[in-house]
Amino acid sequence: MKEEEKRVIEETISRFLIEIYYKRLKSAVKDLVDLSYYMNLKGLDREYLEIFDRLLEEARKTIPGWRLLSFVDMLDDNLQKVREGPEAYFMGNLISEAERIKESKFAYITKPGEEIKKKAKKIVEEVLK
Repeated sequence: MKEEEKRVIEETISRFLIEIYYKRLKSAVKDLVDLSYYMNLKGLDREYLEIFDRLLEEARKTIPGWRLLSFVDMLDDNLQKVREGPEAYFMGNLISEAERIKESKFAYITKPGEEIKKKAKKIVEEVLK
């Protein structure tokens, strides 16, 4: 990997870490997505996914409760835009893998609706026998 590529990646990661520390979540998500474009163009998909995984773990540790939900929602929206946009042709696999990693890290945040539906159904069944 060229020194220039390493520098760009390192600067973007540093900026992301600073942004999650100061709760500038929209900018942090933008950095994650911008980094995916850059690393995809450089043929570094595998490396991006490893970095993405580590940065999501840092976000999980750093961002408090309800703001973490906001971060995950913004990340969902941005990944969806990439998946539905013209970039999907050349970034489809990378985005699919990034979404899989996100789901594994934040399933407890992104899937509460299913648990709530199960509880509601159980209550209805018990009460309305």
